[in-house]
Amino acid sequence: MPNLRLSPDLKVLRPALVTVGVACVTMAVASVVFWPDMAESLVTRAANGRHGESVVQRWFAAGAFPIILLLLTALFAVTPELDRKLRRVIGQKSALNSANGVRVMGYLISGVAIAMTVSHFGLVSAFAGTNFPMAESMAASLGLIVILLGNALPLSRSQDLSLPPYLQRLQDAVGPIYRPAARVLVLIGGATIALAFVSAWAALLLATLGTITLILGIYAVGLARMRSQAKA
Repeated sequence: MPNLRLSPDLKVLRPALVTVGVACVTMAVASVVFWPDMAESLVTRAANGRHGESVVQRWFAAGAFPIILLLLTALFAVTPELDRKLRRVIGQKSALNSANGVRVMGYLISGVAIAMTVSHFGLVSAFAGTNFPMAESMAASLGLIVILLGNALPLSRSQDLSLPPYLQRLQDAVGPIYRPAARVLVLIGGATIALAFVSAWAALLLATLGTITLILGIYAVGLARMRSQAKA
């Protein structure tokens, strides 16, 4: 059986693994603290003529998100190594620099950890009947995720030489735009966090529309650059 490492460089992935560890401990502590006040079960969907009643048990609410996060982290952690092994088998060079690919995976893991921690607090609070500011917390966590996306964007520039010529030219055109676009994403994320506890829905709208608009803008500018270079 081949020796499968978690990553080519654990130092690169370590901040994300620490984030996951903190998230899991935080969720475990929340489950222990809320457990005595949590209902045995919670009806998430009432029965009607077309379907039966949907019920979530207390033990599931207390442990589901930490376990799912650990499983996803294990999967994400081995993905870069699996990608390299598969590409060696088929004789294709990796599209990303190895260390950069692991860093991007680390940002992805951290974003998932943040989202799951907030969701866990919302779920156990619902079982305990406490008033958890779910919308505000989700908006703030989305702002953090947008900041992580901004940090990951410059590292995600593809060097995949197997792309069709048109897509390769587009990649070359958008590449220089990634770094300034990343700074804008960080600003959008920071503004989302600042707005989250003033108007959660406005913050969610800012993060969603701002990110989508920026991504579309990157490729619009890239297409314009590509056409300009073709005419030159």
